[in-house]
Amino acid sequence: MPMEKRTLFEKFPNQSFHEAAANFLICQWPRATITEPEVYINAIARVLSTYSDQIVLACIDPANGIASTSERIPSIKVLTEFLIKISARMEQAAQYKQAPRMRSFVPDRPIIGPNLFVPCDAPKYDAMIAKAAESDPSQSVVENGRLCSDNVRRDGIWIPDRWYHPDTPVVRRVATSLGN
Repeated sequence: MPMEKRTLFEKFPNQSFHEAAANFLICQWPRATITEPEVYINAIARVLSTYSDQIVLACIDPANGIASTSERIPSIKVLTEFLIKISARMEQAAQYKQAPRMRSFVPDRPIIGPNLFVPCDAPKYDAMIAKAAESDPSQSVVENGRLCSDNVRRDGIWIPDRWYHPDTPVVRRVATSLGN
């Protein structure tokens, strides 16, 4: 369960959010000795005040915050670097949420163009070359030096899937190509 503001105010009443967050952060290192605790806590509160409450709560969270990554109490530099990292991560997550979602490609009609590569050493290669010679030129594309699944470059031809698998129903062929 993520850290909440009310938890801070219950633990440290009569303090601002950032002062309470700084005190809570320091409490996560119970054996830490600080020469000037008040100065250090004020410095931490000042650094935390430059970030949003959400980032501050993520930073002081005992499970996933800076205390979970460090055995010693952090310097202001280390704390600032951690806050920058969290800030960048949250900004990236926000951009991801706002990005348009890609739709799955589900054609409403059979795919009729060249969509299957037949390498020159395939059993039906000669038959596919013959079919391409007697068909519309836009239905096939000859390709030289295609990198095949076994990492070997081969010559071959792109053809419509229905030429190679004429007995397969169109609906099944589309579902198979989508990984279903």
